[in-house]
Amino acid sequence: PAVADGVVVAVFEDFVGRIVVMRHDHERVPGLGDGETWPLHSLLAHVDLAEGIVPGASVLQASSVLAAALAASNTTAPPHAHLSLLAAPASFPWASLGGWPDLLSFSARREVTFLEPPLRALPQPQQTR
Repeated sequence: PAVADGVVVAVFEDFVGRIVVMRHDHERVPGLGDGETWPLHSLLAHVDLAEGIVPGASVLQASSVLAAALAASNTTAPPHAHLSLLAAPASFPWASLGGWPDLLSFSARREVTFLEPPLRALPQPQQTR
């Protein structure tokens, strides 16, 4: 399923299945400029998409099935998917994206940014003597 309500902005092939990128306009994150915010985007990789999941399609988290099935890997790894969160300006040229090399090039030029999850230290159990 989709991680949140959104709009499909890109679909492209990867070496295992397909990749879908969705924009979630209701969630904004700090951009790379002075005080601006960018829409949150989610990227789901290695999936077989359900019918109708194309750029411009609206997807609701609660009612739409984004991936028909997880793609089987060409390796000995079991079927799996990858989830990435990105920030990109509303004007980002998703239609020009040909795949991972293009996306990584945009990231290297800081025109889109992959978001790191916050890592929180878990409380350590009290040692008893």
